[in-house]
Amino acid sequence: MFSKSHSLPILMLLSVLLLAGCAQNSAYRTDYQPCVYTQSSDCADRAVQHHAPGQADEYYLSFIEFDDQGQLWDREQLHKVLDSYQPIAGVNDVLLVVYIHGWHHNAAPEDGNIKEFRQLLTKLSQAESHGGTARKVLGVYIGWRGESITIPVINAATFWDRKNTAHKVGQQGVTEVLLRLEEIVNVKAGMETAIPKPLNSRLVTIGHSFGGAVLYTALQQILEDRFIDSRKNKTFSGDANGLGDLVVLLNPAFEALRYATLYDISQDYCRGYFPSQLPKLAILTSEADWATGGVFPVGRFFQLFLKPTQLLTGTIVPA
Repeated sequence: MFSKSHSLPILMLLSVLLLAGCAQNSAYRTDYQPCVYTQSSDCADRAVQHHAPGQADEYYLSFIEFDDQGQLWDREQLHKVLDSYQPIAGVNDVLLVVYIHGWHHNAAPEDGNIKEFRQLLTKLSQAESHGGTARKVLGVYIGWRGESITIPVINAATFWDRKNTAHKVGQQGVTEVLLRLEEIVNVKAGMETAIPKPLNSRLVTIGHSFGGAVLYTALQQILEDRFIDSRKNKTFSGDANGLGDLVVLLNPAFEALRYATLYDISQDYCRGYFPSQLPKLAILTSEADWATGGVFPVGRFFQLFLKPTQLLTGTIVPA
């Protein structure tokens, strides 16, 4: 056993390590002037970026960041993104893809999720340029503090903290941002009221892991409202609506019970659907995903063990 004389230095060492291992608690993208992105070292602190202008893999990528309370780090950041995208969507059909990252990620320049999102935007742009639609590809990366401690292994203990933060972020400003982004894909249609043309702009929103919790928490009531609202005047049934064209939850790390109300609404009165009905919400979970398959059930087990009354209202099965 350690003596008291040894305990103090050890505690001090642990405190220093934890402080040194704290993830940045501020916005990463603080420069709002548009930037042309060519390589990984470019535009490190820029919130609005343009990749390969005029080329087959051209795309735009912007960042909108939230703090641990679910508030925008800077509302001007949101305004700059909207001001950059609205003129593009006013004269072009666009494919707007929104991505919300999960646990252990953020909006740092070298974050792995950002690199993968760039790859997705590149592939989409190439597909658009060769597919005949030629929509402008617009990407929005919604950043939040998905990592609070950067020390490997120790950061696994942030499960409960980051899960709670994810739901808090979803309950606050993310809903507003998503609704404002939805307006962008409708800008062109609103400007063509005199001679309406087919609306080919699309909005796809993706949330991964705890990012799926952020996304679904932000949209749950909107999805339920729009689903019920599809019965116009209570005498006519139309296609069920969602946010934009499709919401995708990839390996979402939240309890399946949170989805129960929307599921019940969709099944109520043995509701039928028209052939024109398109999917509005897709929930995809891989059996090989270690976070939802292993860490999430373990984390929920200890959470329910400490609060046994939640056994009556929760489940450890991820959505």
